[in-house]
Order: sequence, then C-alpha cells, then structure tokens
Amino acid sequence: MSDAPDATLLVETLYRIAARPSAWDELTHVLDPNGTDPQNLAELSAAAEYARQSRLPGEGPPGAAARGDLAFLVLAASGALIDGNGAAFDLLAAGLGAAEPGQPLILASPANGEALAEGVRRARSEGRQVLFRLDRGVGEAPVFAYASPAALAGARLGAEAQAWPESATVLVFPALEPTAMLWTGIRDSFGLTEAELRLARRLRDGAPIQQAADDLGISVNTARNQLRAVFDKMGLQRQSDLVRVLTELGMVANAMRQDEADPWTARVVESAPPIQLFRLADGRALAWRDYGDPHGLPILFFHEGLGSCLLPPETDGAARALGLRAIAADRPGFGRSDRPLRPYDFDGVAEDMIALCDHLGLERLRITAALSGAPTALETAARLGARVDMVTLISGRAPRAQALARPGVAAQFRARIEANPWIVEALYGIIRYRRSRAMIRDIARRTATAPEDRAFIEAHPAVIDYVSAVIGESLLKSSRATADELRAFRRAHNRPAPEVTAPVVIWHGDDDAFASLDTLKAWLGPRIRETHLVPGAGHMMGLKHWREIMARSAAPPPV
Repeated sequence: MSDAPDATLLVETLYRIAARPSAWDELTHVLDPNGTDPQNLAELSAAAEYARQSRLPGEGPPGAAARGDLAFLVLAASGALIDGNGAAFDLLAAGLGAAEPGQPLILASPANGEALAEGVRRARSEGRQVLFRLDRGVGEAPVFAYASPAALAGARLGAEAQAWPESATVLVFPALEPTAMLWTGIRDSFGLTEAELRLARRLRDGAPIQQAADDLGISVNTARNQLRAVFDKMGLQRQSDLVRVLTELGMVANAMRQDEADPWTARVVESAPPIQLFRLADGRALAWRDYGDPHGLPILFFHEGLGSCLLPPETDGAARALGLRAIAADRPGFGRSDRPLRPYDFDGVAEDMIALCDHLGLERLRITAALSGAPTALETAARLGARVDMVTLISGRAPRAQALARPGVAAQFRARIEANPWIVEALYGIIRYRRSRAMIRDIARRTATAPEDRAFIEAHPAVIDYVSAVIGESLLKSSRATADELRAFRRAHNRPAPEVTAPVVIWHGDDDAFASLDTLKAWLGPRIRETHLVPGAGHMMGLKHWREIMARSAAPPPV
C-alpha cells in the first residue's frame, strides 16, 4: 500500500462495490477474516477523491449518480413516480413541472404533458427508446429527452437500475448546467418574475441592454424598468454589480448542489425536530434532537453504527402520546457532532453524553440503544448510576466476535469489515458520494435476510427513505467515525460489561444474522432482566416494532 497507484486501484475496486452491493462477496473473499490494519494509507483520501470525480477504467457507461450530465426519473406502469436523481428535480423546478414520490409526474405545460404521455406510450408499446421534446417557454431552448423501458435504460444508468420493476419507464434528460440551477435559486430567493429573470440572464452573458431588449422582443424602456426592478429586489446599484454577483454565485452553484438532499430524504428530515448543538467543555459541538413531550419522562437514545440522531418519523407523535421526551444525539464524529480530540473509545463517548444530560438537567432518565450503540449506552448508564432506572437494547451488539448463526454474504461482509476497520472509512466515504435511493434500497434488501424484514420493507417503501436519510446524516462530515467505532469494538473484545445498576431490557429478532443474541447474553449476564424475542425478525426488527419498544420504554422498569 505504499504506492499511490495501488491505493487508487483499491479505492476504484471499493467504489464499484459500494455502488453495487450485489458485489459485496467480491470484497468478502479478499479480506483477511483475522483482520489487518495497514498504517500507511494516506493515499486513500486522494484516491477516493479521484474515484468520486472521474469515471473508473473498465466500469463501462457510468451510473447517473456518478455523472453530472444525466438526469432521470422512473415512472411505474401506473404513471406514479418511483425513483429519480437530484438533477431531474432541478430540471423540473426550473419551470418544467413538479414531481412527488408515489404521484404522477405533472408538467406545467399541457403540450408538454401530451408529449410526455405519447413518449411513454410509445416506449412501452414498442419496447424501445423514444425521443420526445419538451418546451421551456419563450427564449428558452427546448429539452429533448428519452423515454425508455427500464431494461434498456439500465444499460446506461448502471447500479441505480437494479431495483426498478421491468414494467417501469425511465425518462432520461440532459441535466441542467449549474448556472441554470442558479437562475432558479435567484428567482425563488428574490422574487424575480420570469421576464426579469430572462433579462438578468442576458445581461449576465454580456449583452448590452439594447441587444437584450431586441432578443426578448421588448422595448428598451421596458428592459430598463425590468432592470430597475431586479436592482431593487437584489439590493444592487449598477449593472456591473449584477454581472459580478451572478458570476460569483454561478461559481458556487454546482458545489452547493452536492450537499442538497433528494426530495425523499428531505421530506424525512424536514418532519423531524430541528438539530440543536451543545458546546462541550473542550469546544467541540455535540448535535442532538429533542422529540416528544418536553416535560415527559426523558429517554436518551444511542443510534446504530451507521446512524444519526434522526429517529423514525413516528417518534415525535408517539412520544408525546406516551408522555416521553426522547433525546437523541449524534455520537462524536457522526452527523454534525465533532470528532473527539483523543482516540475514540466508549469512555469518551460516555463523558460527552453525560455532559449533555447535565446540560439538560436530566436527574432521572432511561437509556435506549440500537445495534452498535449498545456498548456506549451501557458505559453511560454505568457512569450515571442511580440516575438511570432502565436500559433498553434493540438488537444490541456486544464488543465481542459475533457468532454468525446464518453466515450469508451480507453477514460475512459485516464480519470481515469489522475485522478490517481500515477499509470502512474508504468504503463508507465512497457510499457517501455515491448514495442514491436505489443504492440504499439495494443495501436494505440485501441486509434484510430474515423473512419478516423482507416483508416489512416491501410493505413499507418509506423505510428506504428513512434509512437513506439516516445514512446521509451519519456521513455528513466524513466516514471516519464508523471506522473509529469499529476500532473501539476491537480494542474492547476482552473488556467486561460495564457495571450497570439499572435493569436491562432486550429486544431481539430470533433470525438476526448480524447481531448474536447469545453473544450479547454471555457478555451482559445477570444484568438482563427482561427479553423480548421476536419470531422471524432480523436486522430490521427495531424499525418494525418501534412503537411497541417505545411503549415498553414508557412503562415501569422490571424488578
């Protein structure tokens, strides 16, 4: 790993696997099950950036999520929207129409609606790609797009196409340039009319006002009046100021676009309570959300290993009904919380969480943790002592080598990356750049090894939106925290369970291929007072039975 080309080759391989979870077994077979931890991997950051910005050799036509020149929308046979990328929603927002997940695509112009309907009809009946035209209004170039059966579009759009039904139709457009996204933002932010926006665009491109008026078919006096309105709305004084501001904004438009959430993820995040930041004694920020009744019974939540303080969408209402105050924090390095100044360990996380509890004045509380959040939750409970009267673990993972009850590809993959934490930062870093709804859906389906999990995902498509939003928040700043936590798990393999005085309640699926209940029980011993074993459930048990878990958390602790 000392040569940069070797690091680049490794990251290119990881890049393809991250974008195509069905290829996880390719990585599983080459990772040492006993673990290695290379020290000289500084090249990985540069190689990962290379992989993000360029098409990989031998990859073939790049997927839409990896290239900026294609926008796509996927329509079910019923006409309802089932997938798409950010570039397509930018294009619609620029004046073409609107789209809502699960609803038919709506185009602003009736003529465009007819052109779309005819293109989709022909693509489906003829089984081929059909080119159609959408007009964008006076003075704007039309948009030409393809309607294509999903099977044909998949050859061009790569990994994103794997989960689309065969009966779907894919609409493929050229993506808007960054400057086109800029015009939409300026119009919405400053309240410019379409006529004022058209004039500003021509002045930005260097046209004198007389030429701009001629191009737009208006008098020069009308153009001047429109220009004054633009100045007033944007707080400018001169035409040169307008050109300068628009040029500067155009330079950052594309960079800003990559941080925007897709409509599905945005909807989940917007429905949650706002993020709050607590400043720790050493100056670091700890991010958290406050759900439910602010005067209710406090419960401190610890998220899963690739998670954040974003709890399931029904949490706020359910917590209020149960008289609970659910407080969820991003662990150090996850989401919007800063990384610790010392090496990541369970003790340090516990100190940060106790500082948050003290800041909020929580004298009596309960603690709930999901999956890999279990060790830090227990360490926090042990240090808080009598202030905690119950600890709930949802599919808890002990810091021990996990016994794989059913060693499928996904479970083996998880075990191998845990043994090789060095690879996680690169792998999750690439997922951070390549994340799409289709990719997350593919990952969720592959990790849903239990029958109840699979049925739950198929019956509740919104679960994919929530999981995608959580992963997006978890990797917001970097992917380092996931690797840091895995290293902490490895270091703690010989560490006994914390001396928790509060009773421990366990919720676990009896078909969980990722977290061993036997391993957890052996680690905790007599601290466990109550166990809820859910038949047929696996990794997704906590999401499906979330309301039941919350209701039990609100009840008196076991004796």
